[in-house]
Amino acid sequence: MKKKKKSKKCHCCNDKVFTLHPPGSAADVIYELPPQRELIRPNPHYLRVILYLLCTAAAGFLIYFGAHWLFGALVEQGRLAADFKTVTVSVWIAVGCFLVFVFFVRKRILIWFVHLYQYYAPDDMRLRCVFTPSCSEYMILSIEKYGVIRGIYKGMQRLKRCHLPNGGEDYP
Repeated sequence: MKKKKKSKKCHCCNDKVFTLHPPGSAADVIYELPPQRELIRPNPHYLRVILYLLCTAAAGFLIYFGAHWLFGALVEQGRLAADFKTVTVSVWIAVGCFLVFVFFVRKRILIWFVHLYQYYAPDDMRLRCVFTPSCSEYMILSIEKYGVIRGIYKGMQRLKRCHLPNGGEDYP
C-alpha cells in the first residue's frame, strides 16, 4: 500500500487516521485505517462437537470389541495360534480407525476452533485486522481451499503480515 502524506491529525479525533513514526524518520507518515466492518460472530455449535466426540468414542468401542470378538473366535476355532494377542491387535485396529476418522474430520475441527475464536474474542482485538477478509475468515477460507496443512501455513503467514502499512483485500 502506498504511503499517503497528509497534514497532522490528532490521535484522539474520530478521523480514522493516525500518525506513525517509521524508524529513522523524523517526519510523520499518516496511514488510513481500514473502514470499520461488522464483525461476524458464528455460533460455535458445541452440540456438533460433542456429537463428533461421542460418535468417535462409540465407533472406537464397537471396533475394539468387534475385533476382539472376531480374533477370539478365530483362536477358538484353531485358525490362529493360541498365543495370538487379541487385545493388542484389537487396540491397534481401534486406534487406526480412530485416526482415519480424525483424518477426515480434522478440517471441521480446526474450523470449529476458528469459530470459537470469532465468537469469544473481544471486538477491539478482532477489529485490528487491516485486511479484508479478516484474518480469521482468511484462515477458514484457506483451510477449505488448500486443506489443513497448507491452509494453516497460509493463515499463519497472513497473521504475520497483519499490521500497518499492509492491508487491503487479500483472498487465499
